[in-house]
Amino acid sequence: PRRKKMTQYTLDDVAKNKSNNWLVVDGKVYDITDFMKDHPGGDEVLHENAGTDATTAFDDIGHSEDARDILKKYYLGDLVQSTSDDATNPTQGTDKPVAQKKKTEDSSLSMIITVAIAVVVVGIIVWWMSSTGTPLDKTIA
Repeated sequence: PRRKKMTQYTLDDVAKNKSNNWLVVDGKVYDITDFMKDHPGGDEVLHENAGTDATTAFDDIGHSEDARDILKKYYLGDLVQSTSDDATNPTQGTDKPVAQKKKTEDSSLSMIITVAIAVVVVGIIVWWMSSTGTPLDKTIA
């Protein structure tokens, strides 16, 4: 793959290199030119996603770990937020790569969901016990 000296790219950089077959998956920038002819799904889908963040398309198709390993060969650098982004961008002004921010957000969401499920389960148990007349102290002992 063609490589530049820079190891951090913005989505604008990726879009400008659509014709060079750059795309983003999980906050990492790849030049997939040399893989186009070998892609099992054909090159059309790669052309359609070139110049974009293709993470959703990549994940939706259910790529295997082998596919992720193959992708590593074409790695150019990390996706970072553009310094020209406006204040509506929640990641502006930080130096974390986009993938790291996304993982932090995903992990926070997972924690919230886990706690919410636990609260619902405990609520169901307490409701069931009160509706059946089961004393709480008899079930714990």
